Amino acid sequence: MSAFKPNYISTIEAARILALSRVGVLKRIQRRQIPAIKIGRSYAIPESFFKDHISSARSELHQAAAYVSVMEAAGILGVSRSAISKRIERGQLKARKVGRHYVIARSDIEEIQSHKTEAIHTAREYLSIPEYARLMNVSRIAIYKRVKNGMLEARRVGRGYVIAVDPQQESADRQWSVPELAHQMGVTRIAVFKQIRLGRIPAIKVGRKYVIADRDVREILEQRKLDKPESGPDT
Repeated sequence: MSAFKPNYISTIEAARILALSRVGVLKRIQRRQIPAIKIGRSYAIPESFFKDHISSARSELHQAAAYVSVMEAAGILGVSRSAISKRIERGQLKARKVGRHYVIARSDIEEIQSHKTEAIHTAREYLSIPEYARLMNVSRIAIYKRVKNGMLEARRVGRGYVIAVDPQQESADRQWSVPELAHQMGVTRIAVFKQIRLGRIPAIKVGRKYVIADRDVREILEQRKLDKPESGPDT
């Protein structure tokens, strides 16, 4: 190839600058995305294009902090990438396409996270996994995995888990399941259920189960100690 004109570079040099293959550069030239002139069987690209490209790239880097990728958004919200993609497809989440991928404004993700936190704090002190999953708009499996991996604090009640809305509440007030209380009282679970329905044992419903606060259990057990010896257990 004959010598290049001043202030022009070859496609090989352009590929190195743009971190592309030579074929990638040629395709962009054919699509008129990169300006070039033909010299013999090769192309020459003006250096001015790269100055503009570098300036634009720097501007995009400054804006990058204001956006997150689909994967980053999923990590912040504690959902799967497919869940984020579905929201974008349905128009439930604003996003802009950069190349073959989407980016979402960080402020939008933080707003969603804030709404979730508010929703959780307006709920009861303890939630079952299905209830927590509905509030977080994720699957029960996703919450269960986070509990198993230690990413989300939860307490086992019977055969299920309950999640404290306030993490400090979990350590300050243990929750007892109906079978656990029944065992401590020396009665059947049905007897405990009857007492709960009659309002004699304070309990809160978490999903399909009842839990009883540790302070209430202590009062119940202390009261039973004061009962007459001849009085049999409630049935």
